[in-house]
Amino acid sequence: MEATNARGVLPCIDEPARKAIFKISVVHDPSYAVWSNGEIQRTEPLDDGRTLSHFTPTLKMSTYLLALIVALRSDFACLPDRIISSKNIKSRVCGRIDILPQLTYADEVAYRILEFFNTYFDIDYPLPKIEHFAVPDFSGEAMENYGLLIYDELGLVFDEKTISSSRQQYITELIAHEIAHQWVGDLVTPAWWSELWLKEGITSYMETLASNFVQPSWMLEEQFFIEKIFQFIKPDSLPTSRPISIEAANLTDIFQLYDLITYYKGATLARMMSMFLGDKTFQQGIQMYLKGLSYNSATQEDLWKYLDQAANHTIDIERVMTGWTRQSGYPFVEVNRNYSRTEQPMVGGHMMISQQPFSLLSTTTKSEKWWIPFKYFDRTFNQSSKASEIIWLNDTSKTLTITASDSDWILANPDYLGIYRTKYDPQNFRLIMAQLEMDHTCIPTITRGALIDDVFALSRASLINASDPYTLIRYLKNETDFVPWTVALSAMNQQEVLLADQDIILDLQNYFLELILPIYTKIGWTPANQLTDWLQALLQPSILSTVCRYRYQECIEAAQSIYRNWKLNPTLNQIPANLRSSVYCTIIRGGSRSDFNFLWIRLQNESIANEVINLLEGFACTEDPPLIVYFLEQHLKNDSIIRDQYVIQSITNIARSPRANQVVWNWIRDNWSKLLSKRGASLERLSRIIEAVSSQFITVRKRDELKAFANSITNEGLGAIIGAGIFTMVGYSAANFSGPAEILSLIIGMVPAFLAALSYAEMASMIPASGSSYTYTYTVMVEFSAWLVGWDLCLEYMCVAAVVAVSWANYVGSFIELVASTSIDHRLLSAPVSWNVTTQSFYVTDSWICLPGVVIILFLTALIVYDVGASSLFNSVIVVAKIIILIIFICVSIKDIDPENYRPILPESQGGNTYGIKGLFHAATISFFAFIGFDAITTAAQEATHEASKRLSLSVLTSLGIATILYLGTASVMLGVVNYKDLKVKNPLQKVCQVLGMKWLEILVYLAAIFGLTSVILVNLYGQSRIFYAMAKDGLLTPIFGKTHLWKNKLAARNIAISSTTETTTEPVNTDGVQMTVRVTAEIQMANKPAGSPVWSSIVIGIFCATAAGFLPISFLAETTSIGTLFAFIMVHISTIMMHKKDHPQSHPKTQPEDVSEIESRITDDSEIEAIKNGNKLPTNRGQIDPTDACENNSVQEAHQQQPHDVTAATIITFF
Repeated sequence: MEATNARGVLPCIDEPARKAIFKISVVHDPSYAVWSNGEIQRTEPLDDGRTLSHFTPTLKMSTYLLALIVALRSDFACLPDRIISSKNIKSRVCGRIDILPQLTYADEVAYRILEFFNTYFDIDYPLPKIEHFAVPDFSGEAMENYGLLIYDELGLVFDEKTISSSRQQYITELIAHEIAHQWVGDLVTPAWWSELWLKEGITSYMETLASNFVQPSWMLEEQFFIEKIFQFIKPDSLPTSRPISIEAANLTDIFQLYDLITYYKGATLARMMSMFLGDKTFQQGIQMYLKGLSYNSATQEDLWKYLDQAANHTIDIERVMTGWTRQSGYPFVEVNRNYSRTEQPMVGGHMMISQQPFSLLSTTTKSEKWWIPFKYFDRTFNQSSKASEIIWLNDTSKTLTITASDSDWILANPDYLGIYRTKYDPQNFRLIMAQLEMDHTCIPTITRGALIDDVFALSRASLINASDPYTLIRYLKNETDFVPWTVALSAMNQQEVLLADQDIILDLQNYFLELILPIYTKIGWTPANQLTDWLQALLQPSILSTVCRYRYQECIEAAQSIYRNWKLNPTLNQIPANLRSSVYCTIIRGGSRSDFNFLWIRLQNESIANEVINLLEGFACTEDPPLIVYFLEQHLKNDSIIRDQYVIQSITNIARSPRANQVVWNWIRDNWSKLLSKRGASLERLSRIIEAVSSQFITVRKRDELKAFANSITNEGLGAIIGAGIFTMVGYSAANFSGPAEILSLIIGMVPAFLAALSYAEMASMIPASGSSYTYTYTVMVEFSAWLVGWDLCLEYMCVAAVVAVSWANYVGSFIELVASTSIDHRLLSAPVSWNVTTQSFYVTDSWICLPGVVIILFLTALIVYDVGASSLFNSVIVVAKIIILIIFICVSIKDIDPENYRPILPESQGGNTYGIKGLFHAATISFFAFIGFDAITTAAQEATHEASKRLSLSVLTSLGIATILYLGTASVMLGVVNYKDLKVKNPLQKVCQVLGMKWLEILVYLAAIFGLTSVILVNLYGQSRIFYAMAKDGLLTPIFGKTHLWKNKLAARNIAISSTTETTTEPVNTDGVQMTVRVTAEIQMANKPAGSPVWSSIVIGIFCATAAGFLPISFLAETTSIGTLFAFIMVHISTIMMHKKDHPQSHPKTQPEDVSEIESRITDDSEIEAIKNGNKLPTNRGQIDPTDACENNSVQEAHQQQPHDVTAATIITFF
């Protein structure tokens, strides 16, 4: 439930500092077993056959530590209890019955680590039991609930035949981390999440101490540099870094704290304090801290106080440490020695040390200073343990007296005592390199690793020569240790990324291969002995994988040989566990499709979690674009063999592959909404994918693509707003831009919509003809302008119908999954190709066709062709149903409004368009789209009477007001029931229903969204046929599109009111870094007379749209609809101004359907109709018609006078 999910389970003050004792009772089926923080105290059978289980009261603890597991007894069980005899504490591990044998290692480790912490903290574990539970597909790695620790299965399962050394070490350290939390975090809790490092950072250090106790041969103190320091030091040198302790006022801030800075920088700060205070003093201070604040909360000032006491006030801990926790980043220390100016070397002298903030971006300027614990050593000390005493550098610079000779090197920061990089003067740097070449073992292992890391980082920051790193690493031919090589391999990979597009890249790779080959030859393919050389066992897979990646033939052939031996007997995999990932990767990278299929079958049949990981890591090495896409698509299938718990890491692996990176980047952008909808996915977890794929970006173009993508994926983007209209717009806009002030932004957004509506209303009254903005432009401006507008609208109408049909298909798929707990095959929900917005090219996916999208378009096309009146009735029904559902939603939810959710009404700006005044007005621009629809109803004034024309503007105003009231009601309820920060979800209204626990209401909301999308498709198909018809009648399109057909001999007179809104797809669309909004303005024809249907226009449009929806990617379709509606609006405003300057405005020639249907529109009785059908001609008026003409002989006018047309009701329908 960490950090703030307990409030969704029970009423509580869900803050870490607020602690209570919980008494838990669970009603459950007797075939299920239950676990919680306490032990089962008693059970009671109930009259209905169920069981009531009571647990012992919990300790006084925070709400986020509550835990409850309910599982089938036939599927889950526990290993036998292990008793810590001196304390009588029961320790056990639980999980699925079929994996219990693979939990024995975790069981042994958990038992020993609990004993270690009982001693280290000098506080006995306070509960009678501690259970470690392996949960399939657990969304996090693990959770430290008091007494019931929950892990993802990967965190506890160990099989020595399939699990590598690195995975075994991960399991050990993870268990140690969670057990340490029983004291640091559970017993004493941070007072607020802003100091999350007090539990996560300190326990990350404690996990190293405990794991080192359990497995001393692993040399985890030496590995700390790689596992912790090396992980955070790069991101902490970027402008995007943050202080380890910040003010976290909202959920977004809280979740951002769960990062490398909190965990690993926090651990490194704890280690730094332990090193300058001394291990015993630090341990004593931690004991005093835990004893003094047991069952309470703490701040970092409390920690400083107890450490200060333990050190007998010999050092001001708070003064030293505050800069490290309140400032982001870290410094680099420049070491400059004074040398003799004669040929005779000088013994002794001076050395000046100075500090500056370090930034990988050389243009970044900062002025912070830190209290740096500085130590150094030289050749005479031999070992860093004999280094100088700590010198505190808190000023910009300090001069030291040294005893070293000019010919001896000096090295700073032994064992990486402090968090800083070191830059040496050129002469000292040359001396260091000479020592490495002569005998690198004279320099400690951690210091060698730090030298390599520092020199590459300083070079990237332009603080030293670019050639210095390459000169330094020449000594690697003689290096054999884990830490230096791990750092070097990472640096080599980074240099390859930076120079990937340069001609020098092949020479660079050959140079790196030359350095690696000696250790490759030494290590070879014989598995390293884990008992005698654990670090070599960890290093071996990295060396083998790198050499094979450089296409070294001997390495590739060795991997192929091992693979072929397995392939001869697939049921017996004898590839050593440590080497499997390297072998699989090499085979997949250079293998055939048959090799891919062979390993894919293995994956399908694999039940051991860690072997699944090995195989997925292998598949991530494929360089064949179709296979890359195929592999990526498997992560999204509902019945995928890749379980949800592996999805993020698997995609992350392939995203880091240089050869696959571009394909993955295209795929991520095309499928972001699908990724976000995966179970267990969140923006926090998906950010790992973005970090991985962007790690290969080095060009300005890629930077701009990433910025554009980042702007489009805050939640589902603007693409989810319209189509489902109010169902997504309010939640999206409030969560990302305006907060509770979204209510105000709706009002602001309505104003420009109203002004634009007046222009349309006036033009529709003056020019009552088909064609919408095309007709207005044709009448007022030149023909070419109208031609441009007409084709602009044509392409837009058709593509938007296809885009919305794809969205409709996805909503229907989600609805079926919600209601029937089944799903449509994903291959039937999207196109067989996807669109790369960067390269502007297609690539193949594993899908077949967006079948529901095709079906809905063909159905609606048939309805329009067969009977326009029937389509009108159908549309009106679904729109009215949608409005009714909105009213039900408001009425049902209003009682659950919490006024606190409206505070603050306008959140403080967080930069850009996120909240504040800028956010409010940005939200208003989004809100504007919710009101578009007036263009549809005003163009329906084609045959409006003079009286109706005068009332049209008032009708638009009235309908806008009613629509605004409904929108404001929905927004007020949504933001009152759910805090705006929690609306960053795909379907905000559904989120409200889930909070209320009303599945029936959630079903209704889904139906309303489907109704809305159906209406949009219908109006686009209908409106486009009228545009084609008008253009054909004007001679701008082939005459066949002007032909009509009268179905059923005599059509009943209908009032047609097709609804229309501005719509977009439910997926974000970007092109060239600009987010595109897919929009459509549809014409509405309202007639009080029979009308023929432009059948060929409707059929051709229907076929085109169905084909596009079924076989073209939504991103490609969306790119074709960019600024069409905006262009149309501008042209209408200009036309209105120009029309006012004319003395006698002339309308566009009337372009109503001709032939039988047009003649029927001017005939008042059946006898005249029959006369026409028999070939007798009647006089017709084909001249231009003045819309203000009240001629008594105009039968159309007479028909309207007999039955005045009230557009207000139709206008209201139009908005929805």
